[in-house]
Amino acid sequence: TEVGIAFLREAQTLAKLDHPGIIPVYDYGVDSGYRPYIVMKRIEGEDLASWVKAVGPPRTLAQQVRVLDLMRRVCDALTFAHSRGVLHTDLKPGNLMLGDHGEIYVVDWGNAVHRKRWKRGLRAVSGTPSYMSPEQARGESLSPRTDVYGLGACLYTLLVGRPPRQGGAMTAVRSASNREPIRPPAGHEVPPGLMRTILWALAPEPADRPASARALAEALDQLRLGAFMAPRITVTPGEDVVRQGDPGDRAYVVEAGELEVIQEGIGRIRVMGKGEVFGELAPLLGGTRTSTVRALTEATLAVVDGTQLRNALDMGNLGGRFVAALAHRLIDRERTTADVPPPDGFLEL
Repeated sequence: TEVGIAFLREAQTLAKLDHPGIIPVYDYGVDSGYRPYIVMKRIEGEDLASWVKAVGPPRTLAQQVRVLDLMRRVCDALTFAHSRGVLHTDLKPGNLMLGDHGEIYVVDWGNAVHRKRWKRGLRAVSGTPSYMSPEQARGESLSPRTDVYGLGACLYTLLVGRPPRQGGAMTAVRSASNREPIRPPAGHEVPPGLMRTILWALAPEPADRPASARALAEALDQLRLGAFMAPRITVTPGEDVVRQGDPGDRAYVVEAGELEVIQEGIGRIRVMGKGEVFGELAPLLGGTRTSTVRALTEATLAVVDGTQLRNALDMGNLGGRFVAALAHRLIDRERTTADVPPPDGFLEL
């Protein structure tokens, strides 16, 4: 039957995809009663759709990072599948299985499309409407960027708590077919940099998305290493973020607004704006703040914990000594030339 043929086709596809993030197939065929069968690894766990429904979207940084870690591994599985010429085309949290021991698997490859069919597109709408890429909805040619859209849709659902397209099946298909852009919901708690990356993956035009699952994985890696996942604070005009002489174990990245750097006996030595960093040397050296930083306007700051900063700078004993020596020299130079502002990029606060 047609169902049996599709069943065996999925088995053949899975048999070619030997990857830790894809369930292994041990055997497949037709039994004595002419019934198709697949023998594969049994998974103990739950799919991510059930998981997010039970616990809700992540609210803390640690929970959001866990989602990124899981989806990073899903990206690896899709990168492997694409290298073997296979698109999944039906990525959604319900097709991502979380094992009892932290394993993550991409399942349900029944809609997989092989490379020789990528340019033909699909004869009929195939996939899950709420997660479907515009090119699938329009029956246009497919590419790895089609699965990148699915990965973005999974990230959106897991972090926001609902699929990127709402309404019934026909409404979702029509929305995708019309290339209506996905917009973040009001009041969401996804860090801005992470939401920008998700919307990049969900771009209506394939050419505007990450070029591959690997490229999306690298973007997620950068988010994990950068300040995008750091907690934010907002300070008001006249408010001190750090004070000279105080101990401190935090560094800051300016995301919006302006702040001034003040030193006793000198006054203002600098004004900082978006993209600048301060406060990094006190956590590194275990000393006190050598300047005060005060908000000139309302400002938004990403806060980097000192432990995270030290881990990021950890290069072993020798490397750590070089970094510490450089930091001490910068402070000594400022103290001996107190009337000269420190060079750009170095604020020993």
